[in-house]
Amino acid sequence: APGENWTAKFKHVVGIVHTNYFVYATEQPAAFIRAPGMRLLSSWMCRAHCHRLIKLSGTLQQLAPEKELVENVHGVRRTFLDIGEDLRTKLSSKNPSSSSSSSSSSS
Repeated sequence: APGENWTAKFKHVVGIVHTNYFVYATEQPAAFIRAPGMRLLSSWMCRAHCHRLIKLSGTLQQLAPEKELVENVHGVRRTFLDIGEDLRTKLSSKNPSSSSSSSSSSS
């Protein structure tokens, strides 16, 4: 990226990590190339541009262990968390219902 590195320009740069792009990359065509590339690129960007990383979940990939914390961040809207809860509920309810619907259709 052109210009001065953020860690040189600012006294303390904090990165908020909220998405596991590595997982997305594993689900794409040519994942054997994309996934390791995404992991490496994400790690490089976090190491180069942040003094500290705050991950919103411990399930996110490890990017720069010496810089990472897992914390809730004040200012995250409740709707963001509610959407995640709703999605988890929908996904967990799909598994049992899909197996029961397939067993009822075979009867």
